[in-house]
Amino acid sequence: MIKWPNDIYFKDSKITGLLIENVLKGEIFSSCVAGIGLNVNQADFPATIKATSIKNILGNNYNLNDLLNKVLKSIADYYMLLKEGEGHKLQALYHHSLIGLGETRQFTAQGEKFTGKIIGTDQFGRLRIAVGEEIKVFQHKEVQFLS
Repeated sequence: MIKWPNDIYFKDSKITGLLIENVLKGEIFSSCVAGIGLNVNQADFPATIKATSIKNILGNNYNLNDLLNKVLKSIADYYMLLKEGEGHKLQALYHHSLIGLGETRQFTAQGEKFTGKIIGTDQFGRLRIAVGEEIKVFQHKEVQFLS
């Protein structure tokens, strides 16, 4: 499952983190750097973090090159969907895996706690939360999940 915007969880433990940094020059998109951290063969994690690995889940060590090739193929397949104008399919897949979608949860933003329901993301990747009759939209790091 995806914990918005960029962490992948198995049950209640993080297995993957994504980092995407876009560089703008004025209003022009200049470049993008993307990174993926995937816990593969690590068996032990500090008690202070809730993390797991593919090895812990499936019980086997994995060849990193084989796994890398599978990840790169998946990225290429999803990129082709974008190139073909099928971005809405990616958004649907993302929403299908979004932790808390349609659930009432506790959040904090700008030092205030509130209750809301995640209703998805917008075309810019911002989180949309229904708070009563109002729809609030948040960028990364503007809102935190409490429960």
